[in-house]
Amino acid sequence: MNRRFLIYSFLLLSISLLVSSCNPERRIQRRGGYMLTRNTVKTDNSYIPTEEIEGFVQQKATPGKIALRPGVWIYEGFSKGKQKKFKTKIREKYGTAPVILDSNQIINSELNIRLYLKNKGFYHPTISHRIKFSKLWKSRASVTYNIKAGTPCVVSGIHYSLPDAEIASFFYQDTSTSLLKLGMIYDTYRLDDERDRVSSALRQQGYFNFSKSNISYLVDTVNQKADVTLVIENLTKYSQSSSDSSSVSKIPRYFIRNLYIQPNFEQNSLSTVAQDTLVYTFGKNADGIDPQKFYFLQSGRSRLNPSVLSNTISLRTGQAYDQEMVTQSYKRLISLPVIRSANITLSPADSANTEGKRWLDCMVKLTRNPVNLLSLGTEGTNSAGSLGMGVNILYQNRNIFRRAETFRLKINSGAELQGTLSQSGNEKKLWVFNALESGIETGIDIPRLLLPFPILKPDRTQLTRTSITAGFGFETRPDYSRRISTFSGSYQWSSSPWFRHIFTPLELNFVRIEKDSAFNAYLNSLTDPQFIGQYNDHLLTMIRYSLIYSNQSEIKQKNLFFLRLNAETSGNMFRLLDQSGNQQLPEGGYYERFGVRYAQYIRFDVDYRKYWKQGDAQTLAFRIMGGSGIPYGNSDGIPFEKSFWLGGANDMRGWKLRSLGPGGFTNDSVRYDRTGDLMAYTSLEYRFPIYSFLNGGLFADAGNIWLRKENSDFPDGNIDFGHLGKQIALDAGFGFRFDFSFFIFRLDWALRLKNPQLESQWFQPEDFRLRKAVWNFGIGYPF
Repeated sequence: MNRRFLIYSFLLLSISLLVSSCNPERRIQRRGGYMLTRNTVKTDNSYIPTEEIEGFVQQKATPGKIALRPGVWIYEGFSKGKQKKFKTKIREKYGTAPVILDSNQIINSELNIRLYLKNKGFYHPTISHRIKFSKLWKSRASVTYNIKAGTPCVVSGIHYSLPDAEIASFFYQDTSTSLLKLGMIYDTYRLDDERDRVSSALRQQGYFNFSKSNISYLVDTVNQKADVTLVIENLTKYSQSSSDSSSVSKIPRYFIRNLYIQPNFEQNSLSTVAQDTLVYTFGKNADGIDPQKFYFLQSGRSRLNPSVLSNTISLRTGQAYDQEMVTQSYKRLISLPVIRSANITLSPADSANTEGKRWLDCMVKLTRNPVNLLSLGTEGTNSAGSLGMGVNILYQNRNIFRRAETFRLKINSGAELQGTLSQSGNEKKLWVFNALESGIETGIDIPRLLLPFPILKPDRTQLTRTSITAGFGFETRPDYSRRISTFSGSYQWSSSPWFRHIFTPLELNFVRIEKDSAFNAYLNSLTDPQFIGQYNDHLLTMIRYSLIYSNQSEIKQKNLFFLRLNAETSGNMFRLLDQSGNQQLPEGGYYERFGVRYAQYIRFDVDYRKYWKQGDAQTLAFRIMGGSGIPYGNSDGIPFEKSFWLGGANDMRGWKLRSLGPGGFTNDSVRYDRTGDLMAYTSLEYRFPIYSFLNGGLFADAGNIWLRKENSDFPDGNIDFGHLGKQIALDAGFGFRFDFSFFIFRLDWALRLKNPQLESQWFQPEDFRLRKAVWNFGIGYPF
């Protein structure tokens, strides 16, 4: 005992001496400075965003979120002695230079903050700072800026000066979205945002050259009140002969005259062959009389049908210039896999005043991708929290019918690591890759809606797609193997930048299952047919609708969210045919198609995610999801692949894959996947950088799955709303995220804080042991 104590003491002393001798803090202290580790801004008015004020602080804190700041250690350690190329390279690539506190920059920061507050409408703020020196780290300091904003200046009147009657008519059509409101704080940044909004709105009405510089404000401030007048001025032209002579003219409104397309700009620009001009006519012009004309500039026969581009480009000849139409045309063009890049330029036409209008000519230059693509890829997989690896061969033809359709053929094979224990006598053995799968899939994606009749009529700005897919695959797991044949057809369209719809009118899944003898014996021991039916051969004929509402495509959004609603049903058409045709019920008590019982159910699920960016690459992420499946008619239970489960790397990380629930059911001898008819789950995760590519995460998960009704095979597995709190599982933990840009590898460590499967549900101090924790490996973030 004494010997072990002496060894530990010697090791601790040695480490302490090593740390003290290499401590970069001493080098900083000897230079007579303090390392700035944190800037904090505090304000007494919630209108003032502290994260914006932090941007006006001149001296940024030394990067790093953990106390040791390894980057500083590397920088200082490799700065000692004679500088060589190797030391310089290591210091520059992996090191972080310490920021030395400068009191002059603190004073300059206060001046910057004062100017910012004046622009925000606070004319008489009180700004002070406090420097706190660390007692533990003698050479470290942090600065806190305290702001008392005072009484703000508010807008007491709003007026408009619009000399151009036509501009005024467009302007007043859109005042409901104005950012200027009576009683608002006189915020010059918000006034500038209003200039951007008005400029964008007028550029959508034909004002090609209109910019925010055409808008100014006249402001009269008295006694903390501001009277604001928004002015849109006409153009002033000065004489070339004399700067004293000038004339005022209206801001011109432009219309599209001609539209030219170079479908293979890269080839045409390098070729010496003369280009032909193909005139493609379709539809009607803005006058409703003449046809639309697009001019195709090309050498030889085009591989892309002109109708594809006419449907993809939102601009039309004869119509007023619209900046939004230009943006949408660009997005729609580059969404076509056959298009590598697109460039849209507009220039005033020579004959600018015919018919009293100003005209623009539009040139669209396209560079195509290779039509045929063959790729061999390897991938890491994380299917439902099960880590694995796979290989696939993909062939694509990105213009198979000359209308930008993408044909694909994919052959894939993979293996997954699952935590299922295969028992053999008294011996337990963990199989590394105990789930194998392989399959082939073919499909075609069409960049438009192929509808038998026009139920939906998306406008030219919407992204649309029709997908048809068929495939066959098989998978082998420790307890059973499955052969799955699939066919589906789906439609996708966007009704706005934030709303996306996916409608699948038909999806067929034909599933054949072969069970392991031990698993089959376990199923035969059950009395309820619901769980047994999940692992029998079945046929799914699904109809599904998904609505996605998200702002994740908005780059400037600080707080992001994602909402997905799914609803699907299966088997109703077969059931209707059987009942209408007076089909005799088979001896088994269930109807069949192709010798297999078809499933009949309805299923709903919802998934909501919210992300709050905290600055310095920190994010607070929240997720809540739930679902319910109800079998009826020809089914006693919902099929296995449509049931709900929790546990694993992507949800309840305190439990192994699919090992939680249902409800408070307790039986450790049941090693098979645990599934339920109902599911509720929520998670909160704080993500933060540690050093370089290494990030950290603190998380907590709560949830469970349940059966709809009591089941003798799974006692206490049904949902009990009267004691719902006792059936909720809870875990918490810490994780590392290794961000290598092209992929993220994740390692999470979690402890069960509340286990509904135990009589003593809550976490006990003796549970805080390494062997009690659950380790989960994952690829990418859990949500």
